[in-house]
Amino acid sequence: MTSSAPAPTPVARITHATSVRRLATGGGEKCSPAPLILALLFLLLAGCATVEPRKPAEPAAPSAATVKPGDARAATVLRQAENLQRQGDHARAAQLYQQLAEETISPIRQHFKLKAAENWLLAGQYTQAATTLEAVDQGVLDTEGHNDYTLLQVKLALARRDPGTGKHWLQQMIIDDSTPRRQHIAFLQALIRNYELAGESLPAIRERVNLDALLEAGPAKDANQIQLLHSLLLQPGERLQRLLEQTTSPVLRGWIELSLLRQQNRDPLRLAGELRQWRDQHPDHPAGKAAIASIAPPQDADSAPFELDQIALLLPLEGDFSKPAMAVQNGFLSAFYSNSDSPIRPRIRIYDTAADPDGIETLYQRAMDDGAKLVVGPLNKQVLERLAAAGRLPLPTLALNRLNENHGYIENLFQFGLSPEDEARQVAERAWLDGHNRSAILYPRGKWGERVAQAFAERWEQLGGTLINRTAYDAAKTDFSPAIKKLLNLEQSLQRRRELARLLGQPIQFEPRRRQDIDMVFMVAFPRQARLIPPQLKFHHASDLPIYTTSHSFSGIINPRADRDMNGVIIGDMPWTLNQQNPPPPRKLVFTTWPDQARQFSRLFALGVDAYNSLYYLNWLRANPQAHLSGVTGSLHMDSDNRLQRTLSWARFRAGRPRPLPNTPRL
Repeated sequence: MTSSAPAPTPVARITHATSVRRLATGGGEKCSPAPLILALLFLLLAGCATVEPRKPAEPAAPSAATVKPGDARAATVLRQAENLQRQGDHARAAQLYQQLAEETISPIRQHFKLKAAENWLLAGQYTQAATTLEAVDQGVLDTEGHNDYTLLQVKLALARRDPGTGKHWLQQMIIDDSTPRRQHIAFLQALIRNYELAGESLPAIRERVNLDALLEAGPAKDANQIQLLHSLLLQPGERLQRLLEQTTSPVLRGWIELSLLRQQNRDPLRLAGELRQWRDQHPDHPAGKAAIASIAPPQDADSAPFELDQIALLLPLEGDFSKPAMAVQNGFLSAFYSNSDSPIRPRIRIYDTAADPDGIETLYQRAMDDGAKLVVGPLNKQVLERLAAAGRLPLPTLALNRLNENHGYIENLFQFGLSPEDEARQVAERAWLDGHNRSAILYPRGKWGERVAQAFAERWEQLGGTLINRTAYDAAKTDFSPAIKKLLNLEQSLQRRRELARLLGQPIQFEPRRRQDIDMVFMVAFPRQARLIPPQLKFHHASDLPIYTTSHSFSGIINPRADRDMNGVIIGDMPWTLNQQNPPPPRKLVFTTWPDQARQFSRLFALGVDAYNSLYYLNWLRANPQAHLSGVTGSLHMDSDNRLQRTLSWARFRAGRPRPLPNTPRL
């Protein structure tokens, strides 16, 4: 990799000759922007003219040759289409724009076709968008119209996640000094997305620097800077260091240095001081307040930390939940002792919620009377629901579980848990970003398996994927052949063999053929099943199907001998379990002090660690939705209902070990 300042947009260089050739060939009536805009304005204003209305019994649409720009009916249809587009009803807007295209003459007709294609794309109707674009007469488009047409082709390719076709159309763009700013911005945005879709993160980062120079101050610029910074943060530190050494652009160097500071200072409180020094060294750097606030708390009232003089930790220390609760407690305390040099040293008092689960309100009041400034817990979901039923809580409270989605926002309540449904949704996003379109789900029979499978299915279909099949298996067994055969439609193949043998009256040599319309499998499983399912899928002619899974399939303990049959499986999990070569400080303390408990409840220890480490930053995360806190359970950010969301790390099993994969942003 070479370089210096962010390179000029490569596609723009490629297309300069294309633009010269296109403009030199002539070839058809040209539609310049000014006459087109005037004609459309005339079309709208003409709605006020006195025109005899069409009788209902007459044909619905006049021919294109007879419709003039002053037709009041066309002006009305245009206003309806524009209103529908503003309201987000893109399918109906597309239909009206197509109607207008049929009723008007060129060159305005081509403009309406482009508007129809744009709205079909926004409606997710890609076949209709492609058909509409094919009908556009490119010969009557001027340079600006050509670029609009080409951008729509690029967006169609991106919607279909086809970066090869996207690159082809990007090379047809005509970008020069006369290109309107809006098109130059749209071109760079499409180019960035195409690079990201193709897995080319560094060119995408360079183009984000170029895009930043074009954007005016405001939400779009902030969003681009935050994404630029977070894209750099997804790169390994060694790669960032090499990029820094090879880059001479002061702007890009500044962004890289920011990212390295963030990676080297995972405590945002300490990072804030480093950032002040960075700003002194880069007074002219374009990094805005929103981008800086996404990696460290700004000094403002909204991000100010809660009082942490005394923390009440509410856990069920007896009964069925006592062992998981002890793991969370010990993880919490491990984080406390691992931060011995922190200026924040709260007092921690622990309360047993198991003594009276129905009396959580009384216990909460007791913690307040004892001087608590902040509450952590409860852990049990039913106890949390009882506490939440009271509505607004008097103290900032970090619950160690999650309420159902329909509870919505509750004042002073923050929620943090290890949600299997959220992991399933992230698996769907990862598989989608990896280019898969048609999935199948293999899940254990029962409520838990059904919930996880449903979460994946819903997110998969939201993204535009097709769910081909889903099949439940009996988790108590070791032979999952019946479910796998059903998933892969092998029974139909075997039935065809039986029918053919019956017709021929003799046995036949036959190789069962699995269904070919699946390109990945989502495996919902715990470690015992996860070690058995992949080899059985291979046995049943599905060795070429990628398998994705959640953290539940991995014990969290490296065991190459036990996990060798998981080779090739892609897993989403937390850094606590995947980064064992470079573990966070509390992990060593946990596994040294509680070795047996840590092996059984490893991830609950991690939950306790992150619960403690996030307390100082809850207000910052709430005030800055783009802010991320590096945690041992994942990269943490907060949604609009004050729920801490985790972004998983990724690995692929090789030689029985999870090997890290590049991280990807959440969609």
